[in-house]
Amino acid sequence: MNTIQFACVSRCEMIALACILAIGSMRTADAATYSQIESPFAVHFPFPIPNNNVYGLSQSDTSGGGFDNFANVYDNFSFATDMSVTNFSWIGIYELDPGAIDPLDQGPLADSFTVNIYSDAAGQPGGLVRSVSEVSANETALSDGIYSYSLDIAPLGVIGGTDYWFSAVANLDASLADGNTWGVAYSPLGDGTSYSDIETFEGSGVFDSQFETANLAFSVSAVPEPATGIALLVLGGAAAYRRRLQNRKAAV
Repeated sequence: MNTIQFACVSRCEMIALACILAIGSMRTADAATYSQIESPFAVHFPFPIPNNNVYGLSQSDTSGGGFDNFANVYDNFSFATDMSVTNFSWIGIYELDPGAIDPLDQGPLADSFTVNIYSDAAGQPGGLVRSVSEVSANETALSDGIYSYSLDIAPLGVIGGTDYWFSAVANLDASLADGNTWGVAYSPLGDGTSYSDIETFEGSGVFDSQFETANLAFSVSAVPEPATGIALLVLGGAAAYRRRLQNRKAAV
């Protein structure tokens, strides 16, 4: 009798373990990436000449000179099903005062970077969902003044079929004579819509907000949302079954 009960418990635990391993494999297989980063990356000019902008200005001035968070750009993303977002990556471009250090010799140049995620409000950025700051965000030089970035975050649940808005901001001293600026690179990939907030003049706190016919070079990595709950359910069921067998053994 004891041998049979022990075999049942072991079999139950083996089934639970097999289910957990299978779920883990499903999470890996079902991992998804939303990407607007061209491979290989190339500078993109989305606007007609003479406008030669290759990035959307997105910066908070750390000099204390009154600019503060004077520029932000945002772009939307979504997944088909409920997911847990675990990473944001993007391409950024510096334009530096001629007296500043060569961006290929030193880094990171910005004091830090802040990634903000917003809900969607009638097709534009709405309420803040998550804000994460990181000193370097794995800043890696690609070419003169152009860098890639990657930031892992604690899992952020997003609802399938729902738009969210990504924004990356460089916290960077903009006080030098010709200014230091940074922005998220433009990309040919995407739906052709982004959004910007640019302060109308220094320290005003008044922003010119508008849609842009340009895409930002960023990507979002995620894993399926329900897997953790299923794994816990399997573990809970196995534990309950084992307790039942132990109680039955004690009653014999």
